[in-house]
Amino acid sequence: MRRGIASLRLGTTEEGFPAGFEEGLHAAMKEQNELGRIEVMPTAIATVIAQALAQCYGVAGLAPHRITDAVVNFFAPDARRGIEIREQPDGLVIHVYLILAYGVRLIEVARSVQHTIRHYVENVAGLPVAEVHVHIQGLRHPSDRG
Repeated sequence: MRRGIASLRLGTTEEGFPAGFEEGLHAAMKEQNELGRIEVMPTAIATVIAQALAQCYGVAGLAPHRITDAVVNFFAPDARRGIEIREQPDGLVIHVYLILAYGVRLIEVARSVQHTIRHYVENVAGLPVAEVHVHIQGLRHPSDRG
């Protein structure tokens, strides 16, 4: 069984494709069996992660970590833009860029996010997770809109 995944930074290119889907990066988690081929695309994994984050207490949203993603997100919102996925031999390495709710214990929420993402990806997608990196980009106060 051969598996491969490319680095994924969700944004869009000039052609309208997600950023990170450059030549040769259309790779997916792949498996060949007696019935045929199974592919799990990086966007599907990012969607699972975004859904996991929606279940986490204290997470106010995802934050694009590059200015170009922030501009693109203004015109075409996509919750997956604050997620990066890479594959290493021992499993996926996931980076999430978050905005947390003001007043929560940042480290506790970050730990919860790590465990929740690992659980969702391993149990829903069936893919091993080696590392989950949480980058807290900002805080959202209850009086902030959006």
